Amino acid sequence: MDGILTKQFDWLEELDKTITKELATTFGLGFLLFEDKDGGDVNTIHNVRKGIYATEEERLRYNNRGDYDSAAVHKDSTFIANKRRLKAEKEAGTLVDRYSNKILNPYENTHTDHTISGHEVHDDAGRVLAEIKTEDLANIEDNFVETTAYVNLRKSDMSPEDFADNLPTMVKEKENRIYTLEQKLSDISGSDGQTRHERQKLQNKLRKEKENLNNLKATKPDLIKAEAKKSRKAQDKIINKKYYTSKKFLENASIASIKSGFKMGIQQVYGVIFREIWLGLKKELPRIYEKCKTNFKLGTFFNELKTAIQHIWKKIKLKFQEIKDVFLESSIMGALTSLGTTLINTFFTTGKFWVRIIRETFGSIVSAAKLVIFNPDKLSWPERIKEALKIISIAISGVLGLYLQSILVNLLQFPGGNYIANFLSAVATGIMTVGIVFFFDHSSIMKKIIAFFESTKSKYEKILEQYQEINRILDEQIAEYVRLEFNLDTDELAYLVDEIYLAGTPKQLAVYLHRETEKRKLDIPFDYQNSSNIRSWLKEKVGSDK
Repeated sequence: MDGILTKQFDWLEELDKTITKELATTFGLGFLLFEDKDGGDVNTIHNVRKGIYATEEERLRYNNRGDYDSAAVHKDSTFIANKRRLKAEKEAGTLVDRYSNKILNPYENTHTDHTISGHEVHDDAGRVLAEIKTEDLANIEDNFVETTAYVNLRKSDMSPEDFADNLPTMVKEKENRIYTLEQKLSDISGSDGQTRHERQKLQNKLRKEKENLNNLKATKPDLIKAEAKKSRKAQDKIINKKYYTSKKFLENASIASIKSGFKMGIQQVYGVIFREIWLGLKKELPRIYEKCKTNFKLGTFFNELKTAIQHIWKKIKLKFQEIKDVFLESSIMGALTSLGTTLINTFFTTGKFWVRIIRETFGSIVSAAKLVIFNPDKLSWPERIKEALKIISIAISGVLGLYLQSILVNLLQFPGGNYIANFLSAVATGIMTVGIVFFFDHSSIMKKIIAFFESTKSKYEKILEQYQEINRILDEQIAEYVRLEFNLDTDELAYLVDEIYLAGTPKQLAVYLHRETEKRKLDIPFDYQNSSNIRSWLKEKVGSDK
């Protein structure tokens, strides 16, 4: 807003605060509290099928699944019932071999094939995780195809995709085999009984091989893969429903989210405390040094140190409500991040680097969304969008800092190298963050963008915002008097703030403030009973004659 005095941007102070926060939280306590790993903290069907387990218990259960029991699959009542159903359809002349799209001859030698073999189903880590019996999953209706006996035998325990891909090779091998038999048959001469017997054997074998070749050629790779896709979809639906609605999954996801939330809350709380300790020590140590440098006495030193600790502790206690809020908000964000990571891992496998990225940026994304949607600080649309973009940009700088750290950790492979990596990454993140804050708050580009949006407001909106800014300056002025001269304890200060905010009208506020200033014998820069004097002071401060 034109005329409002802009506070000087203190690069060193902001950089100090940011680096301190990064060292104390993301780059320090994160290593102690969080043990990031590929795939997150909850087992998912997608991950275990890639051999990525969140718990050793489930890995061991898969390793101890036992051998495949073919008899249990082929003697299962469901398998027998489906086999009878398919046989009846074949005898009626209506059964289609879905691998070739041909109607099967009622007298043709056929087999009932599991599109996804029972052996493959048995070795499926997703099935084991969902605790479904092999025979129950292998014998679902969508996993049966009646096909020629030879095709079924050649497919055997191969995956349907592998069988489809190998079909051209099998056809070529069969053609070569037939060519060899034909050459061998042409070489047989003579008319004695033994020769006739050998010729007949070869002719029978050649006829059988040609029949098998025709069956292989009739089998279509695209049809096999389509059947496989249908079978896997049906099986996955059963597995996902059984596992993701199970007590085991819901308990593990809940426990993981609660743990993650608590750790995130603790991390951020310690970050606030460590930051206050560091900032307090920066102020107290020079005072102790000045006190003790000319006549050092151990007793005096310890007394001053005790006083410094008491001052720091008082400041921490004053931030108790902030600490509670930080813990609560961070815990919720941590829990939601854990649930979000688990959800992502049902479709994709997140590497441990990305698990950390999600955890560290999720809160920023939610904060930006909350700011835009709910606008708790009652900002104008331009300011709201600016602040949301600032939050997202700072989150991106954090991601870049984490990426830099991962590179440095791999490069600095020597004792203490990880600490150097943490420090350098924190400094880089701090510089990027401060640069982003400066750009959004002080750059000429952002000022022009905000000014453009501000120019679209009505004069009444501008007057309202200007008076809101006047109130803000008054509040800052009062807070400064309280800090310098009121010498209030915490309860009295809280009472003072409540009285100010509860003032119903500007006149009531003026009377209350006049009473307090007289009571405490304070000098104020204007006469509250002289409106022209107040306007002159405000004009000087705000730069307006409204």
